Amino acid sequence: MLIVPKSANDVFPALLCVANISCPELEPQVTKIVQEETQALLNSKYFLDLDTKSLEFISRQEKLSVTELELWRALVRWAQNKATTNSEKTLRQHLQLILPNVRLLTFSPEDISKEVICTKILESDEVVKLLSAIANNHTLNLPGFCSSYKLRKQPDTVTYHISALTKDYLLRRDICEKKFNLNEFSKSSPSCISSVSIYTTENILIESFGVRRNNISDKLIYELKCTITVYNLDRTLCNELSILEVSAMIAADGNLVNLPLKLKNGQPVILKAKSSYIFELKFNTHHSTYYFLENGYKVNCKKILFHPIVILLNSHSHILEISFRV
Repeated sequence: MLIVPKSANDVFPALLCVANISCPELEPQVTKIVQEETQALLNSKYFLDLDTKSLEFISRQEKLSVTELELWRALVRWAQNKATTNSEKTLRQHLQLILPNVRLLTFSPEDISKEVICTKILESDEVVKLLSAIANNHTLNLPGFCSSYKLRKQPDTVTYHISALTKDYLLRRDICEKKFNLNEFSKSSPSCISSVSIYTTENILIESFGVRRNNISDKLIYELKCTITVYNLDRTLCNELSILEVSAMIAADGNLVNLPLKLKNGQPVILKAKSSYIFELKFNTHHSTYYFLENGYKVNCKKILFHPIVILLNSHSHILEISFRV
């Protein structure tokens, strides 16, 4: 007689069964528990005792009630535990069959820097290709890795408490991207500091700023740090936005990279309608800046209309791309 599990506390025997042999009587309930009680499953003392097939079953789920980063941390912890009992295998070898299900493309560059590189599960060239794919919104063409950049869905029972304004933006997921015409730009001297002014006609959510990565011949990756201070038009500090910080290990290939903008508490950067803001970027090292050309001549200030915002580029700018939601 099969014992049908009721929760994450008693699902492990059934999970092993479903993952290794055909158990159609158990699979629906096991799947439900794995999807809806993922956190409890990963935190259980029995999780580390699961076999590779069980981890494959978990990581193949289209729905999970944890973030991809939380799943990754649990998988690394599991592999580290396996490596203590089977030292002949590396962490990469323990995770070889599971990695194709892990959606690394959903990670931020900072996640890759803090959570992936340090494990040494990926080779240096794989890290570079991964960071490049994330920065440029490209697919990842690496054998043995997941090529999906889509977040897993949440089970229907999972709910989140979010503000009305944020909820409105989540429901309206259309993303506008302003890519400036690079033919109208000329490269200026590298600099650590630049600024851009933004005027709004309605509420918008700033997704990211696109800047040029440094091209360093003797390095595959380097640490980029950027402090973004937000001012009102009169240069007083904008209290609701204040200071944003971006830190990541990125590829040193000279291509564009998107700097994701978030408040320190993780909330999105929302600009109010009919308001003016100055974003001042300060990098830890010199990065390429550009100035606008008009009829072949340098323009110190260039106003660009892109409803519902007006962008004022100052004498030189790091920013070559702005992504936002309306």
